[in-house]
Parts: sequence; C-alpha cells; structure tokens
Amino acid sequence: MALEYELNLPSDGSNMSWAFIGDLLIVFNSPGELTDKRLGELIRAVSEYPVKLKYGIGANIGRGQMTSVQRKRSSEVFSGVRLVSIVDDRITRGIVTALGWLGMNIKGFDWDHAKDAIEYLGIPGSDPDALLKVVEELRDRGMERVKEGKQG
Repeated sequence: MALEYELNLPSDGSNMSWAFIGDLLIVFNSPGELTDKRLGELIRAVSEYPVKLKYGIGANIGRGQMTSVQRKRSSEVFSGVRLVSIVDDRITRGIVTALGWLGMNIKGFDWDHAKDAIEYLGIPGSDPDALLKVVEELRDRGMERVKEGKQG
C-alpha cells in the first residue's frame, strides 16, 4: 500500500520542507539559517493538522542553524512527540542534544543509519522502507533547491 502524503516545499528561499503521514511528521532542513517565518509556518501547520502527532523525523544536511528562541519554540511544539533526528553534522548533533536537555524525547542518528532511526520510532504498522523513501525525497528535493540557488 502506497503512503499518502503531500510535500510542503518552501515557496521562497527557506530551507525547510515537510510532510505529514498519519501521526508522523517528517521535516527536512538543507544547509543554512532557519527563518522565523518558515518555523512559524511549520508550527501553524502542526497546530492545524487534524491528527495528534505522536512521531517525528527531523533530517538535516549540513550545519543546522537555529537560534535559542527557535529551539525553545520547537521543544514546546513537539513536547510529548517521540522524535529522531538524522544529521550529518557534528554541531547539528549538538543542537539535537540541547533539544533533549529542553525536555524533548529525541535521539540522533547519522544518515548511514537513517532506516535504524525510523525503526527506533516504533510506529505500529509502518513500513520503514517506505518512510525512508519519503525522507529521501524531501532530502533530494531540498538539495536540488540548494544546487539551483533557490534557497538561502
């Protein structure tokens, strides 16, 4: 059975995109600064989403740049959500650790262990391979925008 989802890609130079699948949110950030505007759009989308989120996958290529205020807002929005972060940057992994200190239920993985991250979430009835394809699609689309100069 195919997953039903819609990608939310930025219409401006933002670096964040996402997709909701049932009670799961997948977010991808390409390199660069996260804008307050785009984070606000995500927070609004989460608050308007008709399903209570239980799981989240945050994926990142390059150095993620979040302010302390953005980290705090994120930790408040995702309180009670089981999260994994798939990253390739050591400093970004440090941000993940800081989010954990703020009370988020989050664990970090590198890209070589992306499927392990999805399996770690323990989503009942999910297909980790199918979810990994969505993560990879968000990543690939985000990195295309970087290469095309449509971001940043």
